[in-house]
Amino acid sequence: MTKFSHSVFLFGFISLGTGCCSAATLVGSVLSALSTPAGTDQQSYSGIATRVSDGNLDTRGAVGGILTVMSGQEVGNSSYNGIDSAQFSTSSRFNELNRFGADASNDRGGLLTYDFDLSTYLGLVTVGTAIGESSFTLDINYQGRRAAGFDGDWYISYNGAGLTLDTTNITTHTISGFTSGTQNAALVTTAANYKPVMTLAANTTADSLSVDITSDIATIAAGDGLIRLAYIEREFRGDITLSGASGIVETVVVPEPSASALLLLGLGCILSRRSR
Repeated sequence: MTKFSHSVFLFGFISLGTGCCSAATLVGSVLSALSTPAGTDQQSYSGIATRVSDGNLDTRGAVGGILTVMSGQEVGNSSYNGIDSAQFSTSSRFNELNRFGADASNDRGGLLTYDFDLSTYLGLVTVGTAIGESSFTLDINYQGRRAAGFDGDWYISYNGAGLTLDTTNITTHTISGFTSGTQNAALVTTAANYKPVMTLAANTTADSLSVDITSDIATIAAGDGLIRLAYIEREFRGDITLSGASGIVETVVVPEPSASALLLLGLGCILSRRSR
């Protein structure tokens, strides 16, 4: 009688691939903390914490900031009721930031500013675009914006590269007719303090936009680590909802393998024959 015992061929294939992957982090969110009370008919408000620990995970920033809001019109003037705001798990909504739409020849609008101290965070990374370095973008996801022919613009302010950080308390702007709106526009269009980086196009109610600000963050990292983001809403009434991972985003590119690898593991056939 002859017995045969067989083992099974086992082949293992491990492909390491050639593509890069990247890790993204929302550093500074432009959404308000979920704990922020809803506001109705506000002229302005300040001292609002940005989101770091509540709401959906992808809306939380690694570094907290302070949000300040100033309307573009005096409450009660020209039937203007004031700003309404509300926070949700995935978004922050701002309605009635403005009263009348404004074009370039009659510039005014409601204003949001966000102040962040990134000095500690940037002290732990190397800012750049090479493999393993941290690049940065301003990402804005928005919905519910009115479409009456006027754009909205994002600006940044910091110390360095020809700019001086603006620390103006925008809630002290004059409240008379639409004077506050004119002063809001005059502030962010001051080239000595602000750099325009992104436009929300007129008649566009929703979009997802991203602009590279790595060189700006490199300047900030080499300095005091302070940055102000500012958004002026020039649209009629000025409704906008900011959502998701909106704000300052860091991306780190991970090195790719030098070559594809294939591992073949064979446990050969063992044949034993026993006779008796």
